Amino acid sequence: MDKISKIASIAVCFALLWVFSACSDDMLMEGQGANGVDMNHMVEVEIPFSLSKGITSHVVTRSARATDQQGKDSQLSGIMVFVYENNGGDPSNDKRLAYQFFESPLTSLEGSTGGWIPDANDATCGHFKFYMPVGDVYIYLIGNAQGSFIDFFPEIGESKLANRQDFLEKVTPKWNGNMFTVDGYLPLVGSVNNRTGACTIKEDESNSGKGIITYKKENDENEYFISQQTGEHPAVNQDNSFVLKRLMCKVSMEFKSGTNVTFTPISYKFCHCAEYVSPAEDSWAGYDNLNMIDTETVTFDAQTPSSFTVYLPENIREYTGDKTEWEFADRDRVRKDDNGENLYENTPSQEGHEGHYQFENAPEKSTYVEITGKFEGNNISAETKYILHLGDFSNNKFKEFSLRRDYHYQYTVTVNGVNDIVVEVKGEDGTSNPQEKNPAVEGIVFEGGARVQLDAHYEQVEMKLMKNKISEGVYIYAKTPFGNVSCKYLPSTQKLDSNHKNQPATIEEAKKLLQWIEFKKQSAKGTLASYGGAGDRMDVFAALDRVAKEETPGGDYYTCFVDEYYYTANPVDNSSIALSDFINAEDRTFSLGSDLQYSADKQSAVATAVYVLQQHSIACFYDLENQTVAKYGVELTDEIGGLPYGSPAGESSDAKNGRGNTITEIGNNTGAVNWAKNGFLLDDTDSKLEAGKGRLTTGWACLACLTRNRDFNGDSKITDDELRWYTPARDQMLGLWIGEPALPAKAALLPYSTDNLKGNVSESNYPIYTSTNGNNRVIWAEEGCSFGPERQAGNAGYVRVVRNLGTTPSSDSYSTNAGEYYHYDSDNRTIEVFLTDNALRSFSYRELAPHHERSVVNRPYKKFQVAAQPYTEEATATCNRSHWGDASIKYQKLQTTNATQAKTATTTIAANYKGNGEANLNTTAVWRLPNQRELALMIVAMGTTLGYNMNDYNIYHTINCECRNSWLVGAHDWTYTHNYVLHCRTSFSNTNYTAFGYIYHARDKHIRMYGDDIGSDGMGGCLCVRDVQ
Repeated sequence: MDKISKIASIAVCFALLWVFSACSDDMLMEGQGANGVDMNHMVEVEIPFSLSKGITSHVVTRSARATDQQGKDSQLSGIMVFVYENNGGDPSNDKRLAYQFFESPLTSLEGSTGGWIPDANDATCGHFKFYMPVGDVYIYLIGNAQGSFIDFFPEIGESKLANRQDFLEKVTPKWNGNMFTVDGYLPLVGSVNNRTGACTIKEDESNSGKGIITYKKENDENEYFISQQTGEHPAVNQDNSFVLKRLMCKVSMEFKSGTNVTFTPISYKFCHCAEYVSPAEDSWAGYDNLNMIDTETVTFDAQTPSSFTVYLPENIREYTGDKTEWEFADRDRVRKDDNGENLYENTPSQEGHEGHYQFENAPEKSTYVEITGKFEGNNISAETKYILHLGDFSNNKFKEFSLRRDYHYQYTVTVNGVNDIVVEVKGEDGTSNPQEKNPAVEGIVFEGGARVQLDAHYEQVEMKLMKNKISEGVYIYAKTPFGNVSCKYLPSTQKLDSNHKNQPATIEEAKKLLQWIEFKKQSAKGTLASYGGAGDRMDVFAALDRVAKEETPGGDYYTCFVDEYYYTANPVDNSSIALSDFINAEDRTFSLGSDLQYSADKQSAVATAVYVLQQHSIACFYDLENQTVAKYGVELTDEIGGLPYGSPAGESSDAKNGRGNTITEIGNNTGAVNWAKNGFLLDDTDSKLEAGKGRLTTGWACLACLTRNRDFNGDSKITDDELRWYTPARDQMLGLWIGEPALPAKAALLPYSTDNLKGNVSESNYPIYTSTNGNNRVIWAEEGCSFGPERQAGNAGYVRVVRNLGTTPSSDSYSTNAGEYYHYDSDNRTIEVFLTDNALRSFSYRELAPHHERSVVNRPYKKFQVAAQPYTEEATATCNRSHWGDASIKYQKLQTTNATQAKTATTTIAANYKGNGEANLNTTAVWRLPNQRELALMIVAMGTTLGYNMNDYNIYHTINCECRNSWLVGAHDWTYTHNYVLHCRTSFSNTNYTAFGYIYHARDKHIRMYGDDIGSDGMGGCLCVRDVQ
């Protein structure tokens, strides 16, 4: 039984019990009398409730940061009320007295004036009114039980929650791993303001038949009263009402760079997150053995490249040691063995915990975050990883490690440098006495040298190698997905230095990990060598040997050929591998230097570099674990810049096969690339590397992909069998937008924020070309998936190239056409996507929360269904003139709403759609408006007609019908007025760019912004969708 049917079965079962055995004016079950209550003494009570403001008011930070997104996590829909008798002992003896599910405000009980009575001014407040017995009870409220974060009843089975022990054991909310809200409905639990939910119902002596609810707090003899004022209640607070608290906490983190340095966050991951959350706050004492899980690794995005906000389950972890003197670094200090190396958790039963450190002070299973990033500044570059234990450590409360429900934790992290890593490796004086100054940071630091960041495709880098610089030996460092190289090579003896701890231990083993690097001597400075043709290519060891023997005065210039970041087998043992072993991986690094030192724990290093090459991996949004679908991956940046598309040799209208289109477009491209400049060249001082100018001889974007490929045979052109990287087709480019949340921030179609964009323009601010001609040539990167003809690029556009990856790694994967990243079932009108988890959102039962195009809400669920046609209702048009024929006709009227309602209302007209013969897929989700990415998926999967007869405007897009014959004679002239707009739920992140956000235009058949050329009222219809479990 799935999670939704579990909840439904409880509601149905309890409702039946109430109907057949309850009194006519209460919700109590007959025959439940016990020592805790007097079943013969009934009183009417009111339970005022409100949604806690804690998540927006409790600020925990070392430095305050951004404001809260009001309303995004404050929705309320559906409240369950559980009442148990309190016998003051074993909870298994506390019988359930009552249960009721209030689905929405104004839900009333049969034969009673009570129910859920909403507050007139605040939808998150209200009160319940019903009859209860006098005595001691426990009252629990559960709100938003159907939500995107938690399954409240994961192990309910056939239990009827007949006693409080059942409730505490079975109502064990299980977190599904989702960190982002999609509809604003966070899981809620409410009780009186103590840790147990215990309270007492008494009769109001001054008002016969009315009840009073009182309770006490721990270590407090005062008696507190729940407000029983009839009608509108006074301002509620935690003491006079039932406050619904979110079981999640909210965590916001922002990274800043110090003076004259740049820190670029890359990814984050949370470790030790509680898989289950206690419904009552007093239950945490028995959760020492609670299972903990880690989240997926999430990349920072281009819209918020240095911050994030997530929701995590409560995790109470108290420090129980005897340490009294604390400093901030003590929170993350790692336990070491006798050799100074880090100790790891000994939890073989906990899958995925193999890389977890043991910590000296942090309580076991306390939640922490790992952040990776890159640092640049003061002639130093570094790859770093930061560890930060969460909790309220403001005001030097350094031994606080708990995440508490309904709190908002806000952190600002300022990165001033990497000196702590250097100190750990070298010591304060730079040569000795190493010490771990900051245990929260580790990584490798490169001091000095010419450094360059390379993309995933083939690249060429110029290097100057000098005999007098390598005579004492060369430190070779490399990091790859299949192992690292850290050795000192002596060209004078052609051996590794035995005094250095070499990894691997032999040259032959090191060569296996360095197959992606080759060298070839150049004819002159500034002229890169040809990969094919005359001259020998050699590995790094052979190149250093040659320099030591044949160096000319002043040194020689070599081209370092960097292979594309693609493997067909494990280079160490030639064993089979998966795409996930090297796709979406960490950067690959190669460095030549004069020194290399490691910290005692082997987690940090400092290299004095001469050259440092770091190469991005191929980025891919597909589910890499699915080995039945051939995939494609993308580079991260466009190194060439804006160009006109030019005059391709041929054109294609194919929207899916970009490689086939590209082969048609490039034709015989002899001489199109200046191979001698196609790479990174040394500047006049030989100390910096700069991108070669004039890589393309034509200056046409249609040939830009050639620069990312390799001329293997040296014939000055790229032939079909050499074409690995190509210009994507339209639907492949749309796929890059649909899957963008799973890609690194640098891979975003728009490489900067939308804040300063110009609006109301006829040309894209950042156009990206596709290889599909006609009205599909240009993607508007700022809008994500809006597309149009070449003229919308103006004078210049950009190119992002992709590569076919195959289903599994192979030598001919580049020629295997990429499969679709979705499956469309035309019978059920469902679209299922094959995207990695980070590109998806969680299941939504309701209308999606208001959002913009770069929000986490603007993602698809794994599967959704599309309505058969736009939402219409039958209407009648009438003419009062005496014309021939019937005086009235019936027609289908498109149901419309304005853009403001479509984008911001809690519910929209889509909620009124009752279906029109769509397949019943047993989904519990309601019909709603699609978000923008779902709309894009509908286009690529169903075509631009969206799977219905879009051209029959009189059926699906009529908003009015009237007789236009103004004469008293003749036939009726029935004339239809049309609206071609179909709304989606997504607005735009820059309201100055557009006020109305995204729509689909059924006549023009493309996604666009609602502009003045369509109308000033923002009116449109909808083609509904719903999530399918």
